[in-house]
Amino acid sequence: MEMRKISVRVGDKLMGSFQAQLDALHVKRDAYLDHIISGEVVYLRAELAGKKLSRKGRRYIARDVMRTGKLFNLTIRKTTADALDSVVEESNMVRDAFLNRLIVMLRCGETLRSIWNVPRTMDGPVFRGTQGMPVSPLEAMEELRADPLYYLRTFMKEHHNEGLYTTAGLPPAFCCYLDDLAIPGTTAHIELMTDLLSPDEYEKKYLAPIHQSAP
Repeated sequence: MEMRKISVRVGDKLMGSFQAQLDALHVKRDAYLDHIISGEVVYLRAELAGKKLSRKGRRYIARDVMRTGKLFNLTIRKTTADALDSVVEESNMVRDAFLNRLIVMLRCGETLRSIWNVPRTMDGPVFRGTQGMPVSPLEAMEELRADPLYYLRTFMKEHHNEGLYTTAGLPPAFCCYLDDLAIPGTTAHIELMTDLLSPDEYEKKYLAPIHQSAP
């Protein structure tokens, strides 16, 4: 099996919390992420079909990834890395924004649940109709391993009519796609804000912070 080492930029605190959870569960980080990425690439490609991040959008997201992230090395299968690279090429997505988002969803902590209005447990009417969890602990682990984001994905689709990779509410460093309407400095965003802000106010609120954070 051919492996490939990649360097990714992920939030330091986020990766630390993720690693601590994996260590407590006796799960190997790279092998786990390899498995998850290989499965999620299918959903990612389908959700981003027909969407392509603009150059300004890519710079906007990449700048936030650079600002908030720290470099980590991952060793995953070459087939997994190549499949992810192909989605990046098709959609102009910032690869490490996807990894930030994936890890946040795998943890699905209180902050994300609050932003997306997701319940903590799977009981109650909101999950009626989803497949049940096996009583066998090992079989339950196998079910979760097969599709760990199944319940979150189902909830977002059924109750918000949104996919996991385009739902709004997260910072740029966690966004796989943003419409130009959400990108400061694009014609679409400027036109959207024209009736609310003067040119000087727009510059101060949206463009000055970008210039100040530019490398």
